[in-house]
Amino acid sequence: MARDKILVVEDDPTIRAILDLSLRKVFDVTLAENGEEGLDKARQERPDLIISDVVMPVMDGLKLKELMREEPQLHLVPFILLTSKSDERSRLQGLMTGADDYLVKPVDVNVLMKRVRMLIDRSRVYREDSLAVFSNEINAIFVPDELPKIDGYDLFCKIKPATMGGGDFIDIVRVDDDHYTVFQGDVMGKGVKAKFFAYAFTGYFRGLIHASLSFRLNFSPAQLVNRLSAMINSDPFLQDIFITFFLFTLNARECKLTYCNAGYMPGLLINHRSEKLVELNAGGGIPGFYVGGHEEETVELQSGDSLVLCSDGVYESKNVNGEMLESDQVKRFLMEREESSALELGNAIYRFVEVHSHKALQYDDISIGVFKKQ
Repeated sequence: MARDKILVVEDDPTIRAILDLSLRKVFDVTLAENGEEGLDKARQERPDLIISDVVMPVMDGLKLKELMREEPQLHLVPFILLTSKSDERSRLQGLMTGADDYLVKPVDVNVLMKRVRMLIDRSRVYREDSLAVFSNEINAIFVPDELPKIDGYDLFCKIKPATMGGGDFIDIVRVDDDHYTVFQGDVMGKGVKAKFFAYAFTGYFRGLIHASLSFRLNFSPAQLVNRLSAMINSDPFLQDIFITFFLFTLNARECKLTYCNAGYMPGLLINHRSEKLVELNAGGGIPGFYVGGHEEETVELQSGDSLVLCSDGVYESKNVNGEMLESDQVKRFLMEREESSALELGNAIYRFVEVHSHKALQYDDISIGVFKKQ
């Protein structure tokens, strides 16, 4: 496990050596002799915390903190000021620069270590909480605000963002009263970048659907995916984006579902009355890499049929022992259930994943879609 990085900025060689010796037992330590050198090393090293003397030649600690506040990459780094001055005026001046703590020399090493650990832990909690809030808020974009009411059908969609972020998305486009296009997928990658690409792709693909309708182009899942794949392959901006998704069109009146799986996890078509589970695999590889060869398949929906779509975040969720929830376990679970609604079945799958993973950290979004013929 990587150790936290501390930057010590101190002009007195004896004090600098004492701090280095004490901190190096626990942290990775970088040393600087004045504020100017400290600012350069802070830019290079991106430390987790800075300890700086106030009075130094070339640039003092107050000026160092002032300049750090102007740099987006450094202004939130925890900062401890050291000084031999114990008067209230000096303390207030230091704290007004935005320093997080203020210690008077000679410093008690035990006190310093406790303050350093407290500030680093507090900073980490702040960053993780902020990321979690952002992740939850942006993921709300990737699930329709309101699912359409389709006579004779029941729908459920849910995305649980991973702690580290991910790029899952689900969308439903109404073509007319009887026809709907649904796609659920994943932008490969983690964190904020994947989420923004997922947002961009959702809009991009909706635009392709509406353009196909407007220009009366052939409209089928395979044709849409092949059209998209050719666009990705020819557009340099999109060639570094890896997208997998499951796309289907629903003819609600005729109870027909036509699908194309573009490198995504297979759809699971379940009918508990006949005790059948069928994997829907027809399609092809990752769009942009697999060009022109995507295929589609049409299935007729019977009363009680449920199409279940689960992201790889479901199948690859790990427990505290690092064991993944594999495909066969999910299938067995689904065949043992007979919930009366898409909502009940979707929530049951979600709880099943939660029980398996318990408190283990998850690195990918968990997406679940259930589309049930009543």
